[in-house]
Amino acid sequence: MKKNITHTRAITAIILTELFEQAQPFIPYSAKEYEWVKSHEDKAFITELCFQTLRAFPKLELLSQQFLDKPFRDQDTDVYFLLLIGLGELDREQKSHAAIFEAVEGCVHLNKPWAKKVVNACLRGYQREKTKIAERLKNNQVFQTEHPKWLIDKIKSAWPDNWESICLANNEHPPMTLWVNPKKINLGTYQEEVEAELIDACPFGLNLIDPMPQSELPGYTDGWVNVQNASAQIAAQLLNIKDVEQPLRILDACAAPGNKTANLLGYLINPHSHVLALDVHKKRLSSAKVLLTRLGLESINVTLDVANASKPESWWDDVQFDRILLDAPCSGTGVIRRHPDIKSLLTPERITEVQAQQASLLNALWPLLKPGGLFLYATCSILPEENEQQIEQLLSNFNDIKIEPINISTLHKLTYGVQILPQGVWDGFYYCLMSKTA
Repeated sequence: MKKNITHTRAITAIILTELFEQAQPFIPYSAKEYEWVKSHEDKAFITELCFQTLRAFPKLELLSQQFLDKPFRDQDTDVYFLLLIGLGELDREQKSHAAIFEAVEGCVHLNKPWAKKVVNACLRGYQREKTKIAERLKNNQVFQTEHPKWLIDKIKSAWPDNWESICLANNEHPPMTLWVNPKKINLGTYQEEVEAELIDACPFGLNLIDPMPQSELPGYTDGWVNVQNASAQIAAQLLNIKDVEQPLRILDACAAPGNKTANLLGYLINPHSHVLALDVHKKRLSSAKVLLTRLGLESINVTLDVANASKPESWWDDVQFDRILLDAPCSGTGVIRRHPDIKSLLTPERITEVQAQQASLLNALWPLLKPGGLFLYATCSILPEENEQQIEQLLSNFNDIKIEPINISTLHKLTYGVQILPQGVWDGFYYCLMSKTA
């Protein structure tokens, strides 16, 4: 493949092909193919095409099946994505002629001119039969929700009264919410710099009226602000560390990329308090260090350590913690609107894997908490097997756990903990706050 391709849809198809082949999440502007594009507008267009295609992928896959006699070969996955990109543009009622022309032209840029005929036939077929297909598939949940059937069933089982609104929220553009660094600037002062609304329950949170590139945020390079969802900002305040004068020893067990670590440090007032931030991924923990440095929080109050939190024998110094935050690995089913690739890359087998990781972490870390200390378990999942059921199992393993109340409106109160569902400024998150009895 030549590296001087400039055709935006062909580049998008290549990026999506590599994403699926490597089963990696889509990170805007990180793919090497962006280097082939000189225009900022074209880079932004490619990014939006990736998001649109990933967001609608289950539906687009279903649409392609209406016209393809057989699947594309593995070596022609890029052509398949070119077709899906075109179907997506037609489905969104964008300019039909341009959508078809550019998708067909993309075949040439992928050095697969033989595919022009099949891509053209499929797209023109959908252009002609769009209304009939919509009528034929009006009761098909994959078509209507743009979610894979197995995931729809999972969400419906967990939230029978909310599943449709959850799927709808998953397909929306996420809001751009900010955490204003209290060590740098007052919330009200920063609000005067941008057009934004205050967020209830987030003492340092703002919701931007008009999203902008984060680099253009006032004071971004000076560490005044960080982009962070409102649901994630709640963690630090739930651990009840604001205005605590005695020194606190805090563990952030799965810390990367460092956003919640920053929130914790923002609350600390005692210079002898300390946060130990662990993560098993060295590269991601390096990103956390960059973040904390930008925010001016890389002081003596924090230590970043590459370690597996579920194996304390490799890193723990036998001194118990006053607070533990476990933002555990999870399915990400609460943040699909930010990471639409989850719809396509997540599998039931992966959920089983993360459940085992979650249980291992909970059982390893609970003994590290001091009597009277607070332990916060968090996930960005909406599935009970990763959330409340994990706590239920933990309670059967230890007899010194007390479930603490979480009194924040808009949350779904459960027997153990609370669930935030994706809506408005809130991503889907689960929290359970526990204290250790003497």
